[in-house]
Amino acid sequence: MKPTSKKISALLLAAAIILTIFSMTAMAADGTITTSGTYNLSDYGNDSAIAINTGLTVTLVGDAAAKYTNVQIVCGTGVSLTMNNVNIDNSAVSDSCALSFTGTGNTLTLAGISTLTSGVNQPGVKVEGTAELTIEGGDTDQLTANGGRNGAGIGGGYYGGGGNITINSGTVTANAGVGCAGIGGGSRGVTTGTVTINGGTVTATGNNGGAGIGGALFGGYDGTIIISGGKVTATGGNNGAGIGGGNNEGGGVITISGGTVTATGGSGGAGIGGGNNGGGGVITISGGTVIANSDVGGAGIGGGSGGDGGDITIRGGTVTSSGGNTSYSSGAGIGGGNLSNGGVITISGGMVTAIGGIQGGAGIGGGKSAGSNGVIGGSGGAVTISGGTVKATGSNGGANIGGGAGAIDHGTLKNGDGNDVYLTTIQLLGIGAGNAAVSSLTTDLTYEYNVNDVSSDRLGRLYFYLPLGTETTEVVTPTGTFMGGAVTAIAPTAFYFATGSDGREVELQVNDTHIQWRYVGEEDDDWRDLIALSALAGADGADGADGADGREIELRADGGYIQWRHVGDTDWNNIVALSAIMGPQGPAGSNGTDGREIELRNNGTTIQWRYAGETEWHDLVALAALTGADGT
Repeated sequence: MKPTSKKISALLLAAAIILTIFSMTAMAADGTITTSGTYNLSDYGNDSAIAINTGLTVTLVGDAAAKYTNVQIVCGTGVSLTMNNVNIDNSAVSDSCALSFTGTGNTLTLAGISTLTSGVNQPGVKVEGTAELTIEGGDTDQLTANGGRNGAGIGGGYYGGGGNITINSGTVTANAGVGCAGIGGGSRGVTTGTVTINGGTVTATGNNGGAGIGGALFGGYDGTIIISGGKVTATGGNNGAGIGGGNNEGGGVITISGGTVTATGGSGGAGIGGGNNGGGGVITISGGTVIANSDVGGAGIGGGSGGDGGDITIRGGTVTSSGGNTSYSSGAGIGGGNLSNGGVITISGGMVTAIGGIQGGAGIGGGKSAGSNGVIGGSGGAVTISGGTVKATGSNGGANIGGGAGAIDHGTLKNGDGNDVYLTTIQLLGIGAGNAAVSSLTTDLTYEYNVNDVSSDRLGRLYFYLPLGTETTEVVTPTGTFMGGAVTAIAPTAFYFATGSDGREVELQVNDTHIQWRYVGEEDDDWRDLIALSALAGADGADGADGADGREIELRADGGYIQWRHVGDTDWNNIVALSAIMGPQGPAGSNGTDGREIELRNNGTTIQWRYAGETEWHDLVALAALTGADGT
C-alpha cells in the first residue's frame, strides 16, 4: 500500500472512533428503551430524556446518594417499571416532569427509597386523563412524589385532570405544588379522576386550594375516591378537603370500607367531603377506622364552609368526626359546613362520634354562623338512624342532632321505617364493660337494630337511637351478657346493665330458724343458712316496755334478683342481682362453677349483706322499717 493510502485509512479509522464516542455520549443523555431489562440511571445522567416503549418490563437503578437533575422518563402503554433508589430533582426546570405514564395497564413497583420532584406545571408522577397506574412495593420501599407549582404530587399537571391511580402497597408520599391535590387533579384540571387505595402507607398533602386526595384549585369535582385498606393520611391545603374537593368543589364520590384513614381539611375544607363552598358529595363509610377533622367552618364529614352535607351513609367502622370553627363560624361534626344544611345522613352501624364546631355547629346536622345580621343556622337535614352507637355533641347552641345554632328548621330524626327515634344510653357495668364488641341486642322492636361494628366506649357506654317506648333488655358481648331494663323516652335517659353469666342459679327458702339458700338442683340437705330469723326481730320497747312485734319479711329469687318484702305487701324489693352471685358459664355445655355466697347480719339498726370473704357490708333495709312501734 502506498503511504498516501495508509494515511487515508488511518484518518477514516480515527473518524469512525470519534463518531462512535459521540454516539455513545448522545445515548447517555437521551435514549429509547426498546427491550425489557435492567438499566442504570447513571448511564443516562443529568439532562436526559428516557422513553420506555409499550409493554416492556424495566428496572431503573439509581443510587440513594446520587441526585439527577432534569431527567424526564416517559412510559408507553402497559409498562411495568421498577424504580430502585432513583432520585430525580427537576424543580429548577419548568415543564420538566420526572416520570410520566400514558395509556392503561401500567405498574410502578417500588424498591428502596425513590424521590421524584418535577418542575413548574408538572406533577411528580404524571397520570392524567384516561391513563392508568398501579403502585406497589414492600413495607420498607418508599416513593416521594413532589409536584411543581400547578402540579399534583401524583396525578395531573397544569390544566391536567387526574387519571386512574391505584395504590396496593408500599409507602407513598405525595406532595402537591401550589393549587393542586396531593393525589388527584392538577390546577385547573377538568377532572379529578379515580383514586383507589387498597393497602400500603399513603400520605397525601394538598397545597393552597387542593385536596389531600381529590380535586385541585379550579379543577374537576367529579372524581371517585375508594379506600379499602392501608394507612392513609390526607391533609388539604388552604380551602381544600382532606379527602374530596378542592376550593369551590364538591366531594365527588367517596367510599371507605377499610383501613385507617385520617383526613384533615384545610381552612374552609371538610375533613372528608367538599372544599370551601363545596357540598359533601356522596360519601359512604362501611368499615375501617376514620378520623375526620375540619378547619375554619367546614364539616368533619360533609360540606366545606358554605357547602351542604350532601348524601352521607355510615354502615360500619369506627368514625370520629369534628367540625371546624373560628370565632365566627362552625361546621357540623357530620353534615353541613358553616351557614349550610345537613343534607341526607343515614347511619345503620358502626361506632360514630360527631362533635360540632365550638361556635355552634351541630354534632350531626347543620353548621352555623354569627354575622352582623344575627345568627343564621343551617337546618338539620334528614337524619336516619337504624343501627350503630352514635354519640353526637353539638356546641354552643348547636343541636346534638339537628340544626346549627340559631336554626329555625332542625330537620328530622327517624329510623328506616320513618318513625321518630330518641337517644337511649346504656351503661354497661362490671368486668369487660369497656370497649366491648356487641354481638347482639335484645329489644321488642319489630325490626333489627343493626350492631355491625358496634362496641361500647372505654367507659362502657352505648348510644342507641330507638322509637319511643322501646324496651331493651340484653346486650351480648364476648366478655358476657349484660342485662337490664331500658325503656326509651323522649328525654335522653341512661340505663345500667350488669353482666350475668349462665352459671348455677340460686334458690332460697325460710325454715323455722333461718333464711337458707342452695344451688338449683342440689339435694335437700344442701340448704345453707343465710341469716337467722332472730336477727330480724324488732327492737326493745322504750322505758323498759316490750315493743310490738317486728313485721315479718319474706324473700325470693325472681326476675334476676334476690328480693324481699314485708309479709302482706304486694311490692318486692331487690337485694342483689342473681347474676352477681352466679358462677361463670361452663365451657362447651358443662356446668358453671359455684357462684359467690352472700352473708347477712343485723348491726342493731340495719340489715346488711356482703359477699362471703369480703370486708365491706352493704345496707339492705333499716330495722325501723321492719319493727312495730315502741311500747309505752
